[in-house]
Amino acid sequence: SSKPGLPKYCSPPKPLFPCVFEAQNAAEAEPKVQLWAKALKPTLDEHLAKYGAVLIKGLPMKTDPVAFSAFMKEMKAEYECEKFMEGRSMTSSAVAEDVRTGSDDDPRYTIEPHNEYNVAAKERPKKLFLVCGEEPNYGSGGEWIISDSRAITEQMEPTVLNKFKTLEARYEVYYPPKATATYNNWEENIAETKEEAEAYLTRAGCDWTWNEDDSILIHRNLPCVAEHPQTGEVLWFNQIHAHHATFYKDAHPEFMDHDESVPYPVHTKYGNGEEIEEETLNHIREVVWANTVAVPLRLGDLLIVDNYAALHGRMGFSLDSPRQTFVSILYE
Repeated sequence: SSKPGLPKYCSPPKPLFPCVFEAQNAAEAEPKVQLWAKALKPTLDEHLAKYGAVLIKGLPMKTDPVAFSAFMKEMKAEYECEKFMEGRSMTSSAVAEDVRTGSDDDPRYTIEPHNEYNVAAKERPKKLFLVCGEEPNYGSGGEWIISDSRAITEQMEPTVLNKFKTLEARYEVYYPPKATATYNNWEENIAETKEEAEAYLTRAGCDWTWNEDDSILIHRNLPCVAEHPQTGEVLWFNQIHAHHATFYKDAHPEFMDHDESVPYPVHTKYGNGEEIEEETLNHIREVVWANTVAVPLRLGDLLIVDNYAALHGRMGFSLDSPRQTFVSILYE
């Protein structure tokens, strides 16, 4: 980045962040997804919460969406999980049961590190599974990025942390109707009818306002920290900077000439409705990026992220690069 306080380049992986494993005797192994799911669970149980992210290389499995879906079906069974990800504010596509594309956003756009938790979701995800279906061209970008939640929590300025603990953060999501949308719309991200959308948002604990053009503005207050369900640690857990309008305004190619009279797809404020100061946003981004590493991805790589202990995102990449990733999520 060229902005003061942010690193010019993202740091490379650290010795144990992510914690890397290589599938042994993969070439001779019978590539049944049931076996690999069962074999992987003890590794995740021992290392994922401790290190925040685990990278598995050399799994002898196909990495197309259908094969990944079969693998995730077994992982869900291992963890007795029945839920999948709920409505999204950014763009992605369902490609198989419980599997979506990582993002359909403009490749040149870097998706800032964030914890996975949609404003209109009823529960927090626990684990994210990201698989590389097609690796990017060498030197073209597109790395996975992960950030250390423990280091971020320790380094966050106490006055910033305490203010958000007191006021919480107000998350806003703006959806136009499908008929006029050029980016996202509420029919495909929440529900097909207004009645169904309102019922879903009520269950999720959201407030909303319908506009005359049938667009909707959703808002909800959420804490800035969360207790890790396994370790009990209270960690930085939010999307305050990555959900802020500057996430689009300053970086997204599709919003460089945005009509400022129309809300951006997402925005964050303090829980009392006040705008977040620029210096506060800058500080949050500085701390997050200082504790972020870029993980090169190769065909078949499987990155598992503890959604409480680590943030995740994506470096931008060249338009002509064939990079493709798929994501699935476990709730517990």
